[in-house]
Amino acid sequence: MTTVTAPLMNSNEKTRDLPNYVEQIWLMTRRSLLTLLRKPETFMPSVFTAIFFLLIFNAALGGTAAFLPELMSVDYIAFILPLSIISASLDSPAGQATIRDIESGYFDKLLLTPISRSALVLGHIVAGAIVVGGIAALVTLVGFFLGLRPVTGIAGVVMLLGFAAFIGLGFGGLTVGVALRTGSAGATQGAAFAFFPFVFLTTAFFPLDYLQGWLRLAAQINPVTYILDALRSLLISGFDWPALAIGIVASAVLSIVPFIFALTSLRARTVRQ
Repeated sequence: MTTVTAPLMNSNEKTRDLPNYVEQIWLMTRRSLLTLLRKPETFMPSVFTAIFFLLIFNAALGGTAAFLPELMSVDYIAFILPLSIISASLDSPAGQATIRDIESGYFDKLLLTPISRSALVLGHIVAGAIVVGGIAALVTLVGFFLGLRPVTGIAGVVMLLGFAAFIGLGFGGLTVGVALRTGSAGATQGAAFAFFPFVFLTTAFFPLDYLQGWLRLAAQINPVTYILDALRSLLISGFDWPALAIGIVASAVLSIVPFIFALTSLRARTVRQ
């Protein structure tokens, strides 16, 4: 019996045939983004939840907060808006987009192509981050209707939305990782809500000096606290560069660690198959 083998491509031919890495990520991101926009039900609950929190917390706590010396001259809507934005990033649609590809079998087909494995993961994560940035823009617009007037102006708002997208990368990596590990839509959505209490173990409602005991300690070691400080500086006190730098580092930690988790989850899934 004669065995027929396909001719092998040398490395130069492979390089010419494949898009470069950035193009691969862009192609996967564009496809994922178009899929998400066709199914707004994947992210509209996050929009409603973030706006609901903004309205409720501002109405319930705004009057009480005015008695605190640190917040006496601060519009509470500017203090609470960053919390609403971060809460919106928790339920990143990146994981659900990954689940749809897995359930349809399209993800397995992509694994047979020579596209970079990390690009497969990053495409959904970046698309989810873009959607989170859009949600943050809507929430901020509602904040303007409620009287929000950022001291840093348009430049500060742009940085605020950039932070939101950066945070969205982190929680997007988490949901994608869970989706790849479990292949379950329920588990993926549950993972986002499992981290919901994590956001409230911070200076969510009041400054750090007013927290007591274990809650104060939890807030001090929670990276979300420093992201909140950075976002609030943009709205309340101006460009506080040390606070912004610390916030960027905290956001990077929340983005890099979940991305590594997503990559290891992809490796584990391909090994099982």
